[in-house]
Amino acid sequence: MSNNAIPHTFIPGTKAKATEVNENFNFLKNKLDEAITSLSSTSSELETFITNTTEDIEDLNDSKCDTKLKQTGYVTNCIISAPNGVLTYSGSNVTAKSGLKVLIPDGINEDGSLKSIEYTLEEDIVKDFTNTSVNGAIYIDQTGTLHALGSEGEGSSVGSTFTGAYYNTTTNYINPVTSGVVDNTKKLCRIGEIRVSSGTISSLTSYTPLQLYPQKICRTRPNGAQTANRYNGSIIVENYFNGHSGYVLFSDNFIIQWGLTETLAHNQGTTKYFLKYFYSNTYKVFTQRLGQTNNWTVNVNLNGNSSVTIVNCASDGNYSQIMWIAIGY
Repeated sequence: MSNNAIPHTFIPGTKAKATEVNENFNFLKNKLDEAITSLSSTSSELETFITNTTEDIEDLNDSKCDTKLKQTGYVTNCIISAPNGVLTYSGSNVTAKSGLKVLIPDGINEDGSLKSIEYTLEEDIVKDFTNTSVNGAIYIDQTGTLHALGSEGEGSSVGSTFTGAYYNTTTNYINPVTSGVVDNTKKLCRIGEIRVSSGTISSLTSYTPLQLYPQKICRTRPNGAQTANRYNGSIIVENYFNGHSGYVLFSDNFIIQWGLTETLAHNQGTTKYFLKYFYSNTYKVFTQRLGQTNNWTVNVNLNGNSSVTIVNCASDGNYSQIMWIAIGY
């Protein structure tokens, strides 16, 4: 007899025994109990499956590169998202818009990777630049305060006369600096460019949200010609232009930067600090007098990896501005 067969079958018109009827009812009750137990077990297994699947999805999302930005490099700038825009201005006031989410350099992780603070503006922040004159970049710090700074520098230690924003490549911090004194309480990231004179803003450019780049890119400075074919392709990871000076920084730390001096008298010189310090003293500087195709002799002296002295040595004795471009590592 099948385990699922009802014990007793009754024929119409015949008497049924109470014991057999009870056996049939007990059989049905047992089968119902088995079904309920099976459903309960299946429900528990289903809940476990759903829980495990949900956890797997969360783990997968956590591992996506766009949610691991605090440990990544090679981004165009520090803006992650700007649902309401980045910056606007009216008169002498600059407004950073609510919802702006940025990454602010915040040191080094134990494994040597770069660490950042993820900061979001909960509401519009307004900064009054009355009595301010700056032709440079605009930054936001970890408290949401805006800063306008005219110069930028980079390296392992800041010069005693430097004023502006300084990125320490050893510690991975960008701080404001005044006459060589670093303000470590403020951690910056650049979100735009500004030109303001005595409180009157003539231009304000907002950066757009960052773009992520592939990880397999060249990140190492070459140490010999024989190693050139071992490197992945390099990409531009940062660029900047303030109207007269600028730079392009590649992922392998190759730098191209340029500028224009003030008007120099005959045999007068000027020292120009690089926006991005070179990593060595083997870079090359090219110069030419502005608007001149002859008699444009210029003398150039390299001052380590941070600056260059340019002298107008024109044989015609005329005043002139000097265009310069520096290339190297």
